[in-house]
Amino acid sequence: MTELSLAVPAELLERLRSIAAQKESSLEESALEALTEYAESWEDFNRTVEHMEAGKEERTVLRAVNE
Repeated sequence: MTELSLAVPAELLERLRSIAAQKESSLEESALEALTEYAESWEDFNRTVEHMEAGKEERTVLRAVNE
């Protein structure tokens, strides 16, 4: 595994430590999980945008009953 160093605000670090403690995991495990979810979310978003731009994504239109 490759190391990554980053500076985070003290408040965020405390929030991450608190979450890790609640999950009974390490700060590193919680940070890796958060970064993985962030990357997956952006990848999903980008795939959706690409599909929509290529006309591959079907779109559902919802309308209010009284319109």
